[in-house]
Amino acid sequence: MSYEFYKWLHLIGLFVLTIGVSGMIILKAFSDPKPGLKKISAIFHGLGLVASLVGGFGLLARIGGQFEGWVIAKVGYWLALGLVPLGTKFLPVPSVIGATLAIIVAAVTTVIFRSTLG
Repeated sequence: MSYEFYKWLHLIGLFVLTIGVSGMIILKAFSDPKPGLKKISAIFHGLGLVASLVGGFGLLARIGGQFEGWVIAKVGYWLALGLVPLGTKFLPVPSVIGATLAIIVAAVTTVIFRSTLG
């Protein structure tokens, strides 16, 4: 498949992941959410994680990249975003929001400066 396909799959996966994480954070803010909404947020979170992983590794294959330092860092950010549901269960909402934004900023910064990271 083409580079553009993987790029769009990666971006759509990140968008769906954002919807899932946002839903979890919003539901945590409410005292008594409907059980079905938590499940829908978890489904969006999981689908977004899978799509972003497949798209990311597809992009890596298309650019002929290898497992360099920035790729390992991105996998670490992906794992950290996968733990957000656990954070919404045990941590206060501002902490989850701050941690999630910090992970996103670090991931974007890693991509921008990947040539200097090796």
